[in-house]
Amino acid sequence: MNRIKIVNDKIELLECDHSLEVSLKEKNDNYLVNSIKLIINKDTELDIEYDIVISSKLDLFINVKKDVNVSIYEHTIGDYLKIQYKYYLEENSICNIYKTSNLKGTKEYTIVNLNGNNSNVKRVIKTVSSGAEQYDMMVYHNAKNTVSNLINEGVNIDNGNLSFNVSSFVSKDNSGCTVDQNNRIINLTNNECLIKPNMYIDCFDVTANHSAFVGAFKDIELFYLQSRSIPYQEALKLLINGFLISNLPSKMQDDFKVVAEQYWR
Repeated sequence: MNRIKIVNDKIELLECDHSLEVSLKEKNDNYLVNSIKLIINKDTELDIEYDIVISSKLDLFINVKKDVNVSIYEHTIGDYLKIQYKYYLEENSICNIYKTSNLKGTKEYTIVNLNGNNSNVKRVIKTVSSGAEQYDMMVYHNAKNTVSNLINEGVNIDNGNLSFNVSSFVSKDNSGCTVDQNNRIINLTNNECLIKPNMYIDCFDVTANHSAFVGAFKDIELFYLQSRSIPYQEALKLLINGFLISNLPSKMQDDFKVVAEQYWR
């Protein structure tokens, strides 16, 4: 398992083997933001921990080489983070990204370039939003038979204001692509939350699906649990925990349950 710990906008801990190349370009007069570049050369797993002590900005570039299968596990906690991701996937590469977030606020801009035939990306975002959080995501299917599966889910609480703006692009020459977007916000406040699921598809030979939901849990879900003698607050906590850990690998579920315990005891 490769591991990177980022404190604010710098690498504090780096444990990696030959499957991964890591470089840091620090900000100067020409580059106003620290940038980290990752080149993934062989099948591997990567754990990235962000500890944002003070408000920070960061650029992250990830290049997944041909025929490589990588799983990336991201854990983000702390203050406000403004971050830009750029992914580049080559032929037959597979990139699975699982991200949990517990920040005071964030503005995230993500571009995924599926540049090689049969490249495949899956990205799961789970967040507890107690401040302003905006996620802008764009996926470009630049080759044939490429696959994208985006799952964006969050619980909005306190002063939270959560938005997902998701766009997928397929040009007319790139047939055989699969495009999936699943977006859901459980809003436990009266604050405005927003989902914009966009698909720009110029090819007929494409499978495309998207869903978007903003609202509370269904009354029937809470009623069912209460009918089993579970008090309302405990029923709500069970639903929130289930929602937050769904679609996450088992190795991340316990850690995110601890985060949920901070808000729902």
